[in-house]
Amino acid sequence: LVHEARHAVQYNRLGKDSVYNEYDMNTQVRLNGAMEADAQVFAFQAAKEFEKIGDMGPLKALDKSSPFLLNAYCREKATEDFQDGSDKSRTVLFKSFFDSKKRMASYEDAYINNEILSTFSKSLTNGKVSEEEKKCTLTTAQIASFTCGEYMSNAVSFIDSENVTSLTKKTKNILEIASSALGRDV
Repeated sequence: LVHEARHAVQYNRLGKDSVYNEYDMNTQVRLNGAMEADAQVFAFQAAKEFEKIGDMGPLKALDKSSPFLLNAYCREKATEDFQDGSDKSRTVLFKSFFDSKKRMASYEDAYINNEILSTFSKSLTNGKVSEEEKKCTLTTAQIASFTCGEYMSNAVSFIDSENVTSLTKKTKNILEIASSALGRDV
């Protein structure tokens, strides 16, 4: 619930009803990754608050679905002292979202590849994308302001880093084929 509520905050900040159909792929990759990581931060933070009052259920459920978060958090907390819910804890959680290549591949399949293939499939019946339908771009600073910029001091450089912008070979191939067929730059 907290994860989805955070998405509602993000969409309110964006001022848009849909992310996928309005932005170029570079923006989508960075924005969607940042949005998911940011929503996970707040879900984890809520789970830690439940833990403080003796309810381990939310933290156990989050650990089952996203064990990388708890592992990264515990690792960082063992080497550096910070408070749960602090900007430092949120930054640690945000960055840990991008640590697991296997999890990122799963994320790409669920959120990026399906959308690319769906857009490509629709275009086969509708023809190439016209100039009016070209996608718009958000700056990294804008993406940070919609997501992690309120708590992460180096948000812009991290969102532009290879951790966030790199894609699996499978996703890259799907993107290149679909973009080429649609007459778009990759």
